[in-house]
Amino acid sequence: TLFRSVLAIERRVLGPEHAETLMMMSNLALDLTREGQYAEAEKLFAETLAIERRVLGAEHPQTLQSLQWEAGVLSRDGRYGDAQVLFREAIQTARKANQPGVLVNTLYNFACAAARTGHREEAFANLGQAIDHGFASAGAMAADNDLKPLRGDPRFEALVVKARQREALTARTP
Repeated sequence: TLFRSVLAIERRVLGPEHAETLMMMSNLALDLTREGQYAEAEKLFAETLAIERRVLGAEHPQTLQSLQWEAGVLSRDGRYGDAQVLFREAIQTARKANQPGVLVNTLYNFACAAARTGHREEAFANLGQAIDHGFASAGAMAADNDLKPLRGDPRFEALVVKARQREALTARTP
């Protein structure tokens, strides 16, 4: 309710294309996703994404983040095929735009969506790529509920070890 009220005010005062308005739209959509209101969240993410593509451009980090968030809600809503298309678009655009942080985050979130929906091979492939491109949060990965379907598989344990090694290297590098 609070997000909806603030969003209405921001749209009126700042305008529908203002950065703060777009951030509030994303926050509301994320909240709706957490509440399981996937159709409404997807609609709001799609609206946000359309504005960001037009105003910020397709390669802007915020646009790419919205793209992967929309993919995430689609996968949670049982529309994994649609989510795959958006995740792949975000990955390709992040590579093209040289956005390594966005690339890592998108690969990781794609792995989570794949694992959550029973696409184990795709989950392992994306998780491995995320680590290869710099993902170094082994503890978070090992505890992530979305990745629970992968636990117990030796490949998952090997990826956790690889992420820990990357974490150790990152900690030693100034």
